[in-house]
Amino acid sequence: MREQLTFGVGADASVASWWLRILRLQGLEGRMPEQLSGGQRQRVALASALSRQPRVVLLDEPFSALDAPVREELRQELRRLQRETGLSTVLVTHDPEEAALLADEIVVIADGRLLQAGPRAEVYRRPRSPEVARLLGIENLVRGVAEAASSVSSAGVTLETPVHGVARGVPVLWSVRPEKVRVGAVGSLPARVVDVADLGASSTLTLAVGDGPDPLELRSRTTDSVTAGIGDRVRVDIDADDLSVWASPREPVA
Repeated sequence: MREQLTFGVGADASVASWWLRILRLQGLEGRMPEQLSGGQRQRVALASALSRQPRVVLLDEPFSALDAPVREELRQELRRLQRETGLSTVLVTHDPEEAALLADEIVVIADGRLLQAGPRAEVYRRPRSPEVARLLGIENLVRGVAEAASSVSSAGVTLETPVHGVARGVPVLWSVRPEKVRVGAVGSLPARVVDVADLGASSTLTLAVGDGPDPLELRSRTTDSVTAGIGDRVRVDIDADDLSVWASPREPVA
């Protein structure tokens, strides 16, 4: 491992030693690659790149082949390095959760096309198109109709939200992030719990919203303790500003 860290143009042994300490690899310098775990090998690769003191590091799907616990550990490790050392990174990933955790700026690309770029919070809060919303992992992507300048309707459910540049009666596609769908004993919309998925740190509820024969299906995600069970009646609230609306979408809803 020691040779790998100092191999190549610009590698500095003293800097490599410093990164070994920062990345918690001390004592492993004499090991062969096959004697290291997947997480340790990823740390060695990162230390090897950083020992050349680059201004920017490109990481292309660096954690995709790792088991979930190791992947989460290394994500947090990289986040710590970014914060403590000011390390500039360009991270290529298909994982929207990973992008949200590690990025200050998000660039969304599909088939060589730049779809949207901007600060992380802005891109996640206001995806520019349904395609961007899908790539960001927004599960609630719904067809509807513009009712007025301040509301849309889907499956008999009317939601208040600003609708810009869309005439009444025009088909629309709208989205809302699951964590913005609030479930409780009080709320503006009636709903029934269809499914509850306990993910440990969070829970995802699948909801049938509305009283009609073909209700609107939405997902809600929360880190709070969930007491509702399948079949329970609940109430749902969604803030008007948390919806994104697009007119006459051409893309099919996945």
